[in-house]
Amino acid sequence: HYDPAQLLPFLKSKFDCYREQDVLDIIRKYQSPVLIPSIAFLLEGLGQYSETFDLLLKSMHEWQTIEHLYQMALDCVHFCQRT
Repeated sequence: HYDPAQLLPFLKSKFDCYREQDVLDIIRKYQSPVLIPSIAFLLEGLGQYSETFDLLLKSMHEWQTIEHLYQMALDCVHFCQRT
């Protein structure tokens, strides 16, 4: 059984084993909030910083728990620190 929440750690550990755009095209089809961190990671890797930032900000409006909002806010802050 596949756990979508485990996609980001997998992508980070196998960074040189896939084409970012190909993976991005595949996972975007699923439109799952759980995949947003993975999508943001791939967008950032492709140099699409504006789209990454917009995605992270948008995801903060779709939070379901305070913990989720906190994590998305941290992701946004960490992204800004990297770029």
